[in-house]
Amino acid sequence: MYTIIIVLLSCSYIGAQDISQIVKSKPFAFSGSLYLSGDSYSNFENSPLRRSPYSYAIIGSPVLTIYGISLPFDFSFSDQQFSYSQPFNIYGVSPRYKWAQIHLGYRGMNFSSLVMSGKQFYGSGIELNPGKFRFKALYGKLKDLYAQRDTLTFGTNIIDTYERMINGVKIGYGSRNKIDFMYVKVRDKDNNLAIKEADNNYLLPEDNLVLGLNTSFTLFKNFQFFIETAASLHTANQRADIEIEDKDIAKLAKKIKNLIELNASTRWGFAGKTGLQYKHRGFGIGATYHRVDPFYKSLGLYYMNTDFENYAGNLSFGLFKNKVQLRITGGFQKNNLSKLKQSTDLRKIGSVSLSYFSPGGLSLVANYSNYQTDQTAGYVKVNDSLKLALVNEMAMFSPSYSWKKGKNNHSINASISYQKFKDINQFRKLSLVNDKNYNISLNYNLSTPAKTNYNLGINYFSLASGDNVENQIGLNLGVSKRLFKNRLNIRVNGSWNKNTYNSESDGYSLSTRNTISYKITKNQNISFGIIWMNRTGLHRRNINELRSSLNYGLTF
Repeated sequence: MYTIIIVLLSCSYIGAQDISQIVKSKPFAFSGSLYLSGDSYSNFENSPLRRSPYSYAIIGSPVLTIYGISLPFDFSFSDQQFSYSQPFNIYGVSPRYKWAQIHLGYRGMNFSSLVMSGKQFYGSGIELNPGKFRFKALYGKLKDLYAQRDTLTFGTNIIDTYERMINGVKIGYGSRNKIDFMYVKVRDKDNNLAIKEADNNYLLPEDNLVLGLNTSFTLFKNFQFFIETAASLHTANQRADIEIEDKDIAKLAKKIKNLIELNASTRWGFAGKTGLQYKHRGFGIGATYHRVDPFYKSLGLYYMNTDFENYAGNLSFGLFKNKVQLRITGGFQKNNLSKLKQSTDLRKIGSVSLSYFSPGGLSLVANYSNYQTDQTAGYVKVNDSLKLALVNEMAMFSPSYSWKKGKNNHSINASISYQKFKDINQFRKLSLVNDKNYNISLNYNLSTPAKTNYNLGINYFSLASGDNVENQIGLNLGVSKRLFKNRLNIRVNGSWNKNTYNSESDGYSLSTRNTISYKITKNQNISFGIIWMNRTGLHRRNINELRSSLNYGLTF
């Protein structure tokens, strides 16, 4: 696989050299950005520090262009350290020319949300997009998170880990109507004798093969249909010494041993999404289906929820010349697809959203949702006294109004939200689940021709959990001013909050946030900020701290 990618990289450079374009392009150009920051922290309480007294960061994204070929680089350096005492630093480059791009160093490439998405690797990759054709390929090493485990368990020494290698290919065609095929292979190199002899169950060499297929197309101009699927073979332990009893599977394991190691720890899983949507003149209706098997796993993803099946439908339309928009969704979700768990949870989902916008400055937004979870019998019949039934109910209403008087602009925004988490079990109630909370806020903003902004806000929060009630009421004030043709910006903000717990005083919090920023030139900016916080309370840690930061940004 590595040889194939090197050949493709070489071909991409040759194919990208359009002589006519090279003559017209500048021989060399340099651009990008650079960000420098320094922070200080002081704690006035006689308690442990919550962060380092001093810290800094350097982040850069330079781009070198040679005869029309872009060579973007990324790097970052910070004194914030991992548990094995090594500063965080990354580097990589992704040169691009027309429809061809290669990746070298620490990079990330997305295939799909079910196969590979967002995970960073160290190696090389290529992307070709001539016209409607798409091609991606990568080879490298995935970052091993075991080296960053908690020092309370593993100490401060570097942990011996496997080399987790990855290679993958994605081939596709089309734009509005399109189809993509994907292949991703991740394997731990089991060549570390120290790990083998340690007999550590946390460090087992894994093996994973994932195949994916995505397609979407339009029918009769108004119907949109999509399918996103993936199948996975995952071996949790390449060293599993339990032989496969099924003879046919054992023969298959020998045939595909070069692709993946099959043994008693291997599991197969499927994941997929599909949906059909109709849209025409502000009216829309559709349905989606989403399923992830219990044993589906892709090492090209950071995390994925498994063992669920979700059915959902939606309806949306506009009224009064689309000034009013209404959207309704509903469906249900269940787990225990393999029928191996003691019970099955069934979630009923429903929501309604309404919005109104008028030319006169008035707008209204309202949402309501109700999510119910029920439990039915699975592998073991569930006794009624142990049955789980929960309801999560949420509602929100947010009006706003803006107007102009003279040369001043005014606006008022309000927000009221309510959430209720209720246990509806018939016999046995669960503790700490009958919760209710309210959030209310009211804000006023004034903008003057002198480029001065004033804002005033009032907020209220209440949380009722069982027999306990916690309340908070607060006030926010802020002023910002622009000077010297908007080059200097000064912001001053302060907040005060009073807390009560079961009708008794529970302290307060007082904070200020002040920032001064100055635009030195068109491409340079410098800012200085100070944050002070003083918080007291009977049920929380007292805090009295000061943070300051100095930042410099440059684009070139």
